[in-house]
Amino acid sequence: AVVSTQSTGELEEASRYEGSCSGLLGQVIGYKEFQRYLSLKHAGCTDSVEINEALNEGLEKMKTITRRYSRKQLRWIKQRLSQSVANYHYVRLDTTFPEEWETQISKTACEIMEMFLCGKLKSEASDMPQASMISKTCDICEITCIGDVSFTAHMKSRKHRRRKAYLKQKPLYDKFRADSKTPV
Repeated sequence: AVVSTQSTGELEEASRYEGSCSGLLGQVIGYKEFQRYLSLKHAGCTDSVEINEALNEGLEKMKTITRRYSRKQLRWIKQRLSQSVANYHYVRLDTTFPEEWETQISKTACEIMEMFLCGKLKSEASDMPQASMISKTCDICEITCIGDVSFTAHMKSRKHRRRKAYLKQKPLYDKFRADSKTPV
């Protein structure tokens, strides 16, 4: 993969302002993956083979992280959005191949919008039950969720189960601590 000098220049420029990955830039996908490359550049390394190797390594890491983040987003959409709009008409457009944007995505999206504007496709969004927008609070975790879907997801989450198990064990732990204390 060929990276433009403008892209590497932006990386170097950003690292001058930020310095390390501990700040906000460290949270951006594609910055911390290039730390080895940036440290070689800042150290004044003149070995172009090593610099190119570090750059390619950063590119591969960035691609991997981006794919992982994309899968995470798709999983979230499938779990949350699909459940909340199960009774409504929606279309998922696959944007995997940007070179097919015009034929696969843009054309399909325009056809759907045209159908909607002509009244051939009804919008059920206004019919969505208001109960799904009510906020619910989990007393165990002290978290407020908006809607039934997110509350149900929270109740099934590992965080909730662990907190619940901890609170069940806490009285036994407190009693043990109270019994083991010897008066001075």
